[in-house]
Amino acid sequence: MDRSPTIHTILRLFALLVMALLLSKSIGAASNQDNGQFILVLHSYNPTLTWTANISQGILAGMGPLPANTSISFEYLNWKNYPTEENLNLVEDLLRYRYKNLPVDLLITTDDAALIFGLKHRTEIFSDAPIIFTALNGFDEIRPDTYPKTTGVIEAINPEDTIDSIFRLFPDTKHILVLCEYTESGKGIAEIIRKASRNYQNRAVFTYIGDITTGEVYEEIRNQTPGTAILIGSWSVDKTGAIVDIGQFAEKVAAISPVPVFNLYDFNTGRGTVGGSILSGYRQGYIAGQMASEILSGKEISQIPIVGTDATQLIFDYAVLERFKVPKERIPPGSILLHTPPAFIEQYYGFIMAALLVIIILAAALITLLSIMLVRRRTEKLMMTLLDALPGYAFLKDRNGVYQYANQTLCDTIGLRADEIKGKTDYDLFPHEIATRYQEQDDTVIASGKPLFIPEETIPEKSGTKIPLTVRKVPITDAKGSVTGVIGLAFDITEQKAAREELLESHEKYYNLFELGKEAIFLIDQSTGEILEANLFAVEMYGYQKSELIGMNITSLSAEPDTTRILSSEVRTGTFAIPLRYHQKKSGVRFPVEIIGRVFDWKGKIWIVAAIRDISERLRTENAIRKATEKLNLFNYLTRTTMNNQLFILRGYLDFAADIVRDSDAEKYLERSRSAVRSIDRLVLFMKNYQDMGLKPAVWQNVEEVFIYAISHLSMGGITREIFVKGLFIYADPFLEKVFLHLVENSITHGERVTIIGIRTEQDGEDLLLIYEDNGIGVPSDYKEQILSLNLEGKAGIGLILVREILAITGISITETGEYGTGARFVMRVPKGNYRFESGIT
Repeated sequence: MDRSPTIHTILRLFALLVMALLLSKSIGAASNQDNGQFILVLHSYNPTLTWTANISQGILAGMGPLPANTSISFEYLNWKNYPTEENLNLVEDLLRYRYKNLPVDLLITTDDAALIFGLKHRTEIFSDAPIIFTALNGFDEIRPDTYPKTTGVIEAINPEDTIDSIFRLFPDTKHILVLCEYTESGKGIAEIIRKASRNYQNRAVFTYIGDITTGEVYEEIRNQTPGTAILIGSWSVDKTGAIVDIGQFAEKVAAISPVPVFNLYDFNTGRGTVGGSILSGYRQGYIAGQMASEILSGKEISQIPIVGTDATQLIFDYAVLERFKVPKERIPPGSILLHTPPAFIEQYYGFIMAALLVIIILAAALITLLSIMLVRRRTEKLMMTLLDALPGYAFLKDRNGVYQYANQTLCDTIGLRADEIKGKTDYDLFPHEIATRYQEQDDTVIASGKPLFIPEETIPEKSGTKIPLTVRKVPITDAKGSVTGVIGLAFDITEQKAAREELLESHEKYYNLFELGKEAIFLIDQSTGEILEANLFAVEMYGYQKSELIGMNITSLSAEPDTTRILSSEVRTGTFAIPLRYHQKKSGVRFPVEIIGRVFDWKGKIWIVAAIRDISERLRTENAIRKATEKLNLFNYLTRTTMNNQLFILRGYLDFAADIVRDSDAEKYLERSRSAVRSIDRLVLFMKNYQDMGLKPAVWQNVEEVFIYAISHLSMGGITREIFVKGLFIYADPFLEKVFLHLVENSITHGERVTIIGIRTEQDGEDLLLIYEDNGIGVPSDYKEQILSLNLEGKAGIGLILVREILAITGISITETGEYGTGARFVMRVPKGNYRFESGIT
């Protein structure tokens, strides 16, 4: 069946695609499928046709949620617009390309052209998949029941019941005009109608038109006279090949026709036609979807019979029947009626509901009026109960200062009952001085007509102790706005007052710490760099008055203002430390400082607290130590040079002695002498390489880069590197490269069978474990402590004391924890604060 596109069809197609997406993990392109089951739906017509969209919706609804790893895709022959072999050949080439590497597990076809195409190319394109067909007209011509692994739904329109309905509703009908386009499918539908009309030849004349233009059809319809009925079979293409929207066509025909118009398909119903025995494309697709679901669940297709039952229903438009004055008794029993008039309640629902609402409102108002007195009394009683339960004081006075009410807390405090307080004034209850103060406050409220807040007041309790209070007094006015009295609420602030005093004491204590510190301390607005507060030591250090420092920009104190400005803006929340910067006093004298501080967010603004220490004396001491070290290094160099010269001479004499002496005992002692000389050589080399260890400050180093650079000095043939320290930085002596060099050199020299070396990390509490390991023979348990000392004299590469000492400079310890026979494992424990991970490191 074929029908033309409308905007409604396009929207329904979009809804169809959304439904397919929800039901399947992957719908669409074949390249996106995995190894699960794949279903292909092959439509005869284009996707924007209402008929095609209805069938697709039915298929998806019938299948329900798809199993895991099952996907579905849709293809279209567009046979209605291009009913040629050339079109089929092009589609064949396209489908061969799309599915050459994607097996089809189940093929669903709609209408005749798709089934013929599927049967023809099932083996070479569709992986010999089972076929489910639906909306099939030409069952007798195609005979799908003769093909293996094939079942489906036969399209069965019911023109006979529609014709019968014509004569039942319009018994005077003598002529039936059948509209069927002159296409393959149109001719097929016309033939079905012609067969059905044979039983009614004696009641009316049947005329068929199809090979004309759409305009000529409209003209023919306008000329019809009473006694004629029109039956729309199919009309989506006219004689000239112009594509027609079948829904709009049916609507136009019904609008211009002077006689009743009947139809056979659901997409023409409700458009001004009378109706008929209506066939649903959705229903046929739904049945095919159910068949597909059974096959996916494991049922053999041979066990699913072809469905040929009547899927039509008698559906009529009540409004059209009324227009043609058709009596209700003529309507076939069991028919579905569209656009029926609403029942009395439905028609006048708004008026009825409005009347009921008015009645309910009046009843509610009556009930409210009857119960208002009771509610008022209960409310007054509840209010008094709530006021009595208040932890504060509540009272009510008239404009003369006479108490009308006092809550239980006030009664308990002054030691009187409520009835004893009522009718009295403040002068009757409190000392004269306090009563006068209370009365003056009341007079202020009455005179101004405005509330009065008293931050701190006192009330004497029955023991004479005065309780501190915060009080709010509010005027009471009548309907004319005149003040008739005062209502007051007061709360005990004993605890708040004590807390405030404690806060003031704490503030004074910390302010003293701020002022008495031996560092210059500043509070800085990060956004502007403005100094908001400075202690006395800052005044002393920089030589400014405190009034001069407040409001000054922090960069004004720096001898490096650009660097200070950048650092101030880049620092984020948390602590920070700057080991060396240069500031300048008011006199212009530059001096070195060390800065530590914290950045914090308070009330949506970023602040910096910085403590700045003058390190001039410390740097002088460090410079003196460095100069002394340089002198020691010079002495070391001279000593080394002299020893090397003497060792060279000693080796020469030993070689001469070896050539002269032939005594075996003497040769033994000569060899020992050579060994001693070699040990001294290593010691001299050790002194040369590491005399500067610890002299340069520790720095943050990228472990991965340092490790790779260290092993680049070694021959790594046949050894695989496994490096898992990406983005890791540790704070260590600049000789960290030597650490990794000695560890890897030790593996190569003493591991015997090393083919893999690696470095990785593990977290141990707040510490980080940096682990170097190999797959050699490992270290015997007796040597695990000795290899990190000088105890293994003469065994180069095992004595790793240098590694331990370099790491110890920044508090990093090292131990050997490997299992002998499986490889060496050196664990370097890096304390918290000496490591960090940075993202984006490549």
